[in-house]
Amino acid sequence: MNPSIETLNKYADTIRKLRYVGSIEIDYLSINCTKLKVLAIEIERLSAQPGLSPAIAELIQRNTHTLKTFLFRKQMSITSTTDIWEELANCQTINLIQVSSCNIHSGDMTSFWKACSKAKVLYLQAVKLYCGSSQPQADLLQFQFPRLRYLYISSMINVTNYSQLSIVAGAPKLEIFNWKPCHRSGFPIDEYQETFSQHCTRGFSSYIGLYGEGQSPGVHGWEIFNKRIIFAYVTTLKDHTQAKTWQL
Repeated sequence: MNPSIETLNKYADTIRKLRYVGSIEIDYLSINCTKLKVLAIEIERLSAQPGLSPAIAELIQRNTHTLKTFLFRKQMSITSTTDIWEELANCQTINLIQVSSCNIHSGDMTSFWKACSKAKVLYLQAVKLYCGSSQPQADLLQFQFPRLRYLYISSMINVTNYSQLSIVAGAPKLEIFNWKPCHRSGFPIDEYQETFSQHCTRGFSSYIGLYGEGQSPGVHGWEIFNKRIIFAYVTTLKDHTQAKTWQL
């Protein structure tokens, strides 16, 4: 059984981590915590409670000087989440942002990428972007990712391989890039080679995994060591892995 709101407020000054799972009562988001380091929101449908998104934003606002980790998953929202991303972008200490199984609508796009641009570690998994008539590239080009060191992208919908290059190009400190594409996702080998050559000149010391299948060719995996890109790929799942090496 959950503790009462009165009890939580009594000890609010000592709470450093909060995790909300399943159905959330808005009153529990009003806890007067001001020293949170980790906030995890794991719910099924944000739209079920119209006031939930502003309440989450207000909780973030009360912790803009301490919050380091924000996890947002399992919400298939039909409501705007702009206020959440705007407050997250104002966090002065945010290091890790993880967003999973989430719909980002066209009106939320700018604030979403603005928040993501503040992170050192960024996980985006099964996130669907509803771009309307615009392209996600247009939103991404507005932002740099100056603090980003680790990027994990998996099964992003309506984010092309080309638009992902905007993140890489704007992340001069990027050390690890893990990428798992949606099915039938072709990979622009030459464009990625050029981007890494221009924007990651100091090279990577960590494994970079790219997995999946696609068109001409699908991606199997690659590694970068000492400014050298080793790119391995398969044209179909049944083909043997072939390797290609680039010297930067």
